[in-house]
Amino acid sequence: MVDGLGTEQHNKFLSDANTKVYANDGVIELLYYTGKKIIPCLVRTITTSTSSTRNTISYLIRRNGYQEIAVNNLAMNAPVIIKEIAIDVGWSNTGTLTEISTLDEFYDETQKWLTNNLGTSNFISTNGTEIILENNWNLVISNSVSSLYSVDTTNKIITIKSNTLVSGDKFSSISTLGTITVNSGSVLEVGYLDANGINKFIDLDWGSSIALDVKIENIDTNTIISTTNATQVYKALIEFPNPLPGEIRLSLTTTSGVEVYEEIIPAAVLEFTRKNIILLGAIEENQSSMIFLAQKIIQKTEAINNALSGVTPSYNGSTTISTANTIATAENQIAILNLLRQVLLKTTAIKGSFD
Repeated sequence: MVDGLGTEQHNKFLSDANTKVYANDGVIELLYYTGKKIIPCLVRTITTSTSSTRNTISYLIRRNGYQEIAVNNLAMNAPVIIKEIAIDVGWSNTGTLTEISTLDEFYDETQKWLTNNLGTSNFISTNGTEIILENNWNLVISNSVSSLYSVDTTNKIITIKSNTLVSGDKFSSISTLGTITVNSGSVLEVGYLDANGINKFIDLDWGSSIALDVKIENIDTNTIISTTNATQVYKALIEFPNPLPGEIRLSLTTTSGVEVYEEIIPAAVLEFTRKNIILLGAIEENQSSMIFLAQKIIQKTEAINNALSGVTPSYNGSTTISTANTIATAENQIAILNLLRQVLLKTTAIKGSFD
């Protein structure tokens, strides 16, 4: 905190609360301020005559886990109440960390460092769930460094100790006009944008031990960005073309080429997560259900048809059942088509009974 002349009045943590504050007579205690944290500032000097000039102050408050508060040239009235300063809880890393594992922890460690280094201009901001490193700051992620969090202010480099850095409850991506570097041994599982390009983090889970081909396509140019075979879970940082395509298509296909899922990835997001993906009828269990329902429909339609002619309904059908929870089979597909043809014949016969 500085006064209107630029003289520093206060530059330290608010760690100890004053116990008593008195009115200008020095006798009457102002109970409202008892136990609160008070910054002493000279408002004005009064000697033998009354001063009509009040000082102005400018102050900057950096709180762990929160954005900084800056006020410039505030005309002083005694006392100035800064209510926001009382809120200093809710960090994601309240204990002692041995590594930074989430973006929330990275943000909080940055705020703590800035709190301890008031001479360094703030270099971090947020936009929704995105952390933004400003003014071309760089980030290095390494699991081999000794320090949890260190800053090289000359070269604008932040280095953090992390084995695997993932999304937190508040933040899921990070961007900078500088560079983001992941050293060997560390893993980055968040989307990011830096001077080298756009990297989207794709996280998929289709809940079944089925091997599928994961394909990501640039619809604008009709080219494949990435294609990989995975079983149940797919996680990857994919570097996308810059400028970003207007249409990006994600698809899952079986090894025989049957597409079982597709979605357009929003251009603006840096992290794309889909859990419990429902595959489009690609497993035998779904085919078996379709066969069962088709059989029941045939039985009902034959019952109606035979009731009209006075004949007891009967049905003889067979299905080909493959191993449960496996990829859909051609045999089951043919069985379903045959059953649907029978449904068509039966309903046609019923219609003929009314003609």
